[in-house]
Amino acid sequence: MEVELQYMYMGEAMPVVPTELAKLPLARSDSFLLTDTYFDGEELPLRKAGCSLRVRVSNGDASAVLTWKGKAKRRKRKKVRAEIELPITAPPAGGEEPLMLLSRHGIDRLIRQAGIDDPGRLHAIGELRNDRSRHTYVRGLLRLELTWDRLEYPIGRRETRVEVEAKSSSALRYLTQADEELRRLFADDLDSPRRGKVKELCARLYPELV
Repeated sequence: MEVELQYMYMGEAMPVVPTELAKLPLARSDSFLLTDTYFDGEELPLRKAGCSLRVRVSNGDASAVLTWKGKAKRRKRKKVRAEIELPITAPPAGGEEPLMLLSRHGIDRLIRQAGIDDPGRLHAIGELRNDRSRHTYVRGLLRLELTWDRLEYPIGRRETRVEVEAKSSSALRYLTQADEELRRLFADDLDSPRRGKVKELCARLYPELV
């Protein structure tokens, strides 16, 4: 289960990384480049159900990662959704290969539960490039992860997004305090995103289908 805060960064200044977040000290920071390739059917049935299927390649990892995300629910300012991540040796080529991979790991059942009886042949529908910096705050079992994402879409302007994710169940209660602190720190430079990354990708590439 993924539980996170999401923001758009509207400021012009360089991003600031607090040394403490929700009373958790900064433990480590790193940065890397991500390439996310999203898969869907001809009429974007996964996107319309609020779900997504992607393959992520990072210059910091030896293997790619296949990720399924279920429909998100909003709880105050938090975004909650089911998430499954599977390391894979190579990205699926398209056609029947993604479906076979989903079936092998039982994710096809989740697609049916999302109300999609047959997503049909899945295709790579778009690619999102992300220059990400990641900052992890830790105290004992408590762990929060703050990320700055500088996103490049196939068309249109770039975006900068900020996310804070609870990486342990015991840290969930600290998200509210983290939200308050970030809003004090950045004031009007933070705004709520109008839509998620994959929905923004689809809106830019396939406006007639969104």
